[in-house]
Amino acid sequence: YVRGYDLFDKKQLQLNGVGTLPAMLGATNGLVIGEMMAQWNNVPDPTASGIHYGRNFVVGVANSPTWGGALATLQNCASNTNATTQANNNWYYPGCGTKGFVTDNAYSAAVRVSLEYPNFMGSSWVVSPSLFYRRDLHGFSMDSQIVEGRQTINPGLNFNLNKAHNIRIDYTTYADAANHLANFHLQRR
Repeated sequence: YVRGYDLFDKKQLQLNGVGTLPAMLGATNGLVIGEMMAQWNNVPDPTASGIHYGRNFVVGVANSPTWGGALATLQNCASNTNATTQANNNWYYPGCGTKGFVTDNAYSAAVRVSLEYPNFMGSSWVVSPSLFYRRDLHGFSMDSQIVEGRQTINPGLNFNLNKAHNIRIDYTTYADAANHLANFHLQRR
């Protein structure tokens, strides 16, 4: 009997803060919310155990000697002589390194700012524009909540009528190194 899984412990700490903003930019008030999140686990160090756990799909498929090196050839790992690219697991060569596997710890930070404009254009509507920003600062969490390098930007607009009806429009985009919307091809040319 060979068990196909291992059990691990996960600890998570979240610190949140809320603050009100004074009247500014024509708004009657505003709100700022901040959050720091960190996760720890007892997944063994892959350099000591030789076993890597939980590679996030967004990083790509890892190379494995049990696949006979065919994947390495497809991913161009063997002919990629740039040692930095191989070591850092550059997104152009997703299987050439070890980036993306679960790390011992991971942490991120987020902030959301919103303003409130009551009686918008003389109506009963309250309009609240907002901006959310999150940055996954370090590591890859075992539940994929934190993916190192990911940056999330989310502008939004909320319309509220008499505190009874609510309409919200949001747009979410991922900036900079957020290749977690993975390109599933094996090699770029």
